[in-house]
Amino acid sequence: MRFRGSGEPGEPVEWVGAWRAAARGGQNGGVSDTVIQDWAARVRMTIPSSGPDVVRGWGDMETAFEVRRHHGRFAVVKSDHGTARIAGTFQNEADADRYLLLLFANAWRSEQRRPALWQEDPAPGTTIDEGPTSIDLTWPTGEAEFPTGRVGRAAAVQYSHASGKSLAAISAALLAD
Repeated sequence: MRFRGSGEPGEPVEWVGAWRAAARGGQNGGVSDTVIQDWAARVRMTIPSSGPDVVRGWGDMETAFEVRRHHGRFAVVKSDHGTARIAGTFQNEADADRYLLLLFANAWRSEQRRPALWQEDPAPGTTIDEGPTSIDLTWPTGEAEFPTGRVGRAAAVQYSHASGKSLAAISAALLAD
C-alpha cells in the first residue's frame, strides 16, 4: 500500500482508513478516530498502531501514541525508540481518547513553539491525590492515574481541564490559544 494524502489535517489518508476498517471487521473507529487522526497527522504520525491490545494509535518511525486495553482499564501509552511507557490509565475509552488527543496536540504545540495549555492549577471540581505509586485525578464522572513525579502531575493538571469535554471542544481550545 502507498500513502495517499499529504498528512495535513483534514486530508484523507486513504490506506489508513481502509486498514483500520479491515482491522475492526469492516467498522471504522468512528468520530474519535477522525479527530485524533487529524491531530496525529499534524505531527506527521500517520502509521497506524497495531497489536492485540491496541484500540487506536498512530506514530512515525520513532514515536507512537496509543490507547491500549490494560487490566480492565484503558492505558495511553507512549512508545519511543521501541520503549513503551504508560502515560496514564483511565476507566473508559472516551477518557483515554481525550488524553491521546492531548498528547498529539502537545507535540504539535511544541513544534509551533506554543506553550502547553492548562498547566497552572487543576480545573474546578477535580481533585489530585499524589500517592506513593501514582498521581490520581478524580472528577465527578471519572478518575485517572498518572505516573508519579513532576511529569505525571503536569499531565493530571492538564487532563483535569479536558475531562468531560468533547474531542471537538478540546481540539478547538487547543487551536485557539
